[in-house]
Amino acid sequence: MFIVPLITEKYIKERTPLGTNVDIELIENNIEWAQESYLQDILGTALYHDIQVKYKNQSITGDDVDLMNYIKPFVAYKAAEVSLPFLRGQIRNKGIVNMNSENATQDNESYMKYLKDELRGRSEFLAQRLVNYLCKISSLFPLYEAPNQDIYPNGSTPYDSDLWFNEGSCGCIKCSSDY
Repeated sequence: MFIVPLITEKYIKERTPLGTNVDIELIENNIEWAQESYLQDILGTALYHDIQVKYKNQSITGDDVDLMNYIKPFVAYKAAEVSLPFLRGQIRNKGIVNMNSENATQDNESYMKYLKDELRGRSEFLAQRLVNYLCKISSLFPLYEAPNQDIYPNGSTPYDSDLWFNEGSCGCIKCSSDY
């Protein structure tokens, strides 16, 4: 199946800590990876493909617009997170090389890990918001719980824990699953 990037270069550079001078070619494939690996895991294959087709055909309207307002920030931060190691070092014919210039110095490995953890925290927060939103309005998106999917929506997020507080159930995948 095709992959339609749901965010633009402008969107990711305006809404994440990635600088405006970052070469988009270094993060383009990571936008696709973030969508295929992480977003599809949240939405499930059926809703994920439906959103991609509508986005490609520029037919995102109504409830889909609201859903995209949750999807786009998540994809942007997840793409920034998974891009970070490849912005520091790049794979070339001679092996892995660290990129540098006359005006900039590279930070150490621990700072890169800190930045990656910060981006991960933000993307996990945005993933939780997306899952919560889908749980509240799952009836508006019948494809969210469609049977026979390649990837069935994963209602759990990194913020889930083994502690359970009975807050009621809205009937969505996450609320009706056993923790």
